[in-house]
Amino acid sequence: MKVEDYLKVFSGLANSRGRLYGLLSQLYVRPPDSEFLRELFSQEFEEIISGLLTQPTITGELNEGLGLIRKFIGEWRERTLEEALEAVTSERNRLLGGRGLPPPCESAHVSGEAAGVTLFYGRVGVKIPESAEEPPDHLGFELDFMRFLCGEEAAAWGEGNLEKALSLIGMQDSFLKQHLKVWIPGFCDLMFEEARLDLYRGLAKLTKGFLSQDEGLLNEFLSGMTEAFEEFKPENMEEV
Repeated sequence: MKVEDYLKVFSGLANSRGRLYGLLSQLYVRPPDSEFLRELFSQEFEEIISGLLTQPTITGELNEGLGLIRKFIGEWRERTLEEALEAVTSERNRLLGGRGLPPPCESAHVSGEAAGVTLFYGRVGVKIPESAEEPPDHLGFELDFMRFLCGEEAAAWGEGNLEKALSLIGMQDSFLKQHLKVWIPGFCDLMFEEARLDLYRGLAKLTKGFLSQDEGLLNEFLSGMTEAFEEFKPENMEEV
């Protein structure tokens, strides 16, 4: 295999991870609307979930979360859009609006951590718009920061810049361990217990399961791949 082929695989993996981080981010930040529900109840989306559930890597809480979301879709698809929107909006406000649960912000769960989050953002020039309604350490923004880092990593692989790609993987690993994994799994446990709709019970399991899986993937890269990447450099590769 040529070095370019390896780089395409790594770039594709980073893009795939980034898309899931982006999807999760939107589910926490974007208030539900009719367009969101039409997409959720579409045959295409159900086929995507069904396809994911057949993958051998989708296990544990990832599998459970997707199954609960599919269950919600099956139970609510036949109801009116207005009824579903009212139920989902009410549930979101109760769970994520600081009413039934502590706010979904790191500083509400870990004292003084908002500044640490902002420092990470600043290292790569990320700024939360002043018009944003939520603080920088909001769950949705932290997930979106991981989406951004994955996108930068994918671009680095595409450019053949192994050093930059590895640096970005290291930053993802640090941010995940120092921030996301410190409080989000606990918040997801609370949300799962408090949620009444399977959509949000599934989202809690899906988020927690994905973070756990991604931590393992990043550990694998950093513990075993650094040495192997030396072999991917053009001067060390043999075409086969």
